[in-house]
Amino acid sequence: SHVANCNSFISFVAVFNYLEEIMSQEIISATRRRTDKIIRESFISLISEKPLEKITVRDLCQRADINRATFYRYYTDLYALMDAVADDFFHRLFTEIAEKGTEAKENTTYSTLSLYIHDALDIIEKEKELCKVLLPSQTKSSFAELLTKSIYDICAMTESFTEYRHLQLMYMTNGMLSVIEYWLSTDCNIDPEPIAQIILDGVQHTLFQHD
Repeated sequence: SHVANCNSFISFVAVFNYLEEIMSQEIISATRRRTDKIIRESFISLISEKPLEKITVRDLCQRADINRATFYRYYTDLYALMDAVADDFFHRLFTEIAEKGTEAKENTTYSTLSLYIHDALDIIEKEKELCKVLLPSQTKSSFAELLTKSIYDICAMTESFTEYRHLQLMYMTNGMLSVIEYWLSTDCNIDPEPIAQIILDGVQHTLFQHD
């Protein structure tokens, strides 16, 4: 009986230590996520005020209220941080839009594209300070590639793509980016609806004029 009680106590201690370790890891993970969020938000705030090449790690640490060692635990330099911020935004943008794309009221390519474009503009407007930085930068090509792929995937659901169709899509996507860049340059002071209609008119003319 005494041995059994000892074994039970040992098992209890082992379980307790295991749970304590899991809780500690969760606390550390939550702290890391919170610190990373502060770093990214501070960076976006700074980069809306001045170009990346004029920002220093010291500037960022002061804005985020962290020390340099903390920054370097997360990122090798400011360019790595810029890439991470861009990747995160693009992932959120295209993931959210892809999920909403299934909500199109009509099962047609045009209606799905219409919903897609409206959702994209809504998200871009909410993240306009970040987008003002991302679109004119080297990340513009990544944005263009992802935008082209997303529209391509929507169109491919209902039709096969020829090389000519692909060229039409490239032409249309670059036009969309130019309109979005101009919209951002006005601080998005034009309502998203007319911007969406301009883009959709281009979509209609470019992709569906022969349909």
